Amino acid sequence: MTLTGMKTRLRAWLSHVIPSTRAQQRRAWAELARTQAELAQTQAEQAQTQATLAGAQAQLTAHATDNQRYHQSHQTRLNRLEQLMPLLPQVFLQPPPFAWHAPTADWLGTAQARIARQADATQPIDKERDFYSYYSEIGGDHRPLLREQYRCYLPIIRQVPAQARRVLDIGAGAGEWLEYLREHRIAAVGIDCDSQEAARARRAGLDVEEADALNYLQTGTEIFSAITLFQVIEHLPPRSLGAMLQFCLRRLSPGGILMVETINLRHPLAFQGFYTDPTHQIPLADTYLGFLMQWVGFQQPRLIYTLPEPIAGLSQDDPTRLYRNYTLWAASPLKSPPNDYELPPSPRGREPGRDE
Repeated sequence: MTLTGMKTRLRAWLSHVIPSTRAQQRRAWAELARTQAELAQTQAEQAQTQATLAGAQAQLTAHATDNQRYHQSHQTRLNRLEQLMPLLPQVFLQPPPFAWHAPTADWLGTAQARIARQADATQPIDKERDFYSYYSEIGGDHRPLLREQYRCYLPIIRQVPAQARRVLDIGAGAGEWLEYLREHRIAAVGIDCDSQEAARARRAGLDVEEADALNYLQTGTEIFSAITLFQVIEHLPPRSLGAMLQFCLRRLSPGGILMVETINLRHPLAFQGFYTDPTHQIPLADTYLGFLMQWVGFQQPRLIYTLPEPIAGLSQDDPTRLYRNYTLWAASPLKSPPNDYELPPSPRGREPGRDE
């Protein structure tokens, strides 16, 4: 074979082999790309599966924790029932005795210790005058309990800007609320119709004067950022309730706060607490008092229940029945209230202003 022929055959062979190799390379690269895409998809599915497994594991852990808590709570109840089982025959099967003798507490001694003065040392006329001061102290030192309640009220009082903050406490008594406000640097004054209670507050360095609440509100001119009536409203004659709230509204700055605390009638022991004080007039349901506040012009009254005293048999599903007191608080309108006001009907169905 000649050299020319060999060259021709070599060219022919190369022209056949080289394109075939390039095609194989392209196919190999395409297959590799498909393999990489499938691998990426597999990895994504694996990550999603792991995330699903992690979520399921978290749910299982949460369920296990809830089940453990429920078991512990259930076991605690069972333990309590086991402790009470020996008492059940005594409580439910044995009738009580026909008569049961019990001593009374030394209420007068407790009151004298709180007042730091013997009641027997006073003259008869002074003793009559001092009766309520002593009677209000038969429960002993109730200041820690009161301070718990005041802690609930303080954030509401602080809603008013500090530079405009000045509180009027109606029925200030010995000044426990005023003292608490003073500790928190809130300016406050108080009034009380009992001269001895007002004097006790002044001896503690508090600004309290003896005054009738309705007369003070009606004739005074000072405007307050908040007015409080704690365990006061139930002392008023029914025909005076609307007037009291209206006069409070007039003496509040726009947006000022009114707080009214009284006995919670939803609690089973409400009437026992109400009639412990012979100066109480009528018990007031939160529905009536809340409506009356709206009627005279207060905006969006809200409720706070305080002084919890659970009783066996009361459902925890209705917390309103577990508390001895309730407090209604509301804001005055941002515009000044009108001066003319018609009293609402008396709760006893009599005309306002008519003597009972």
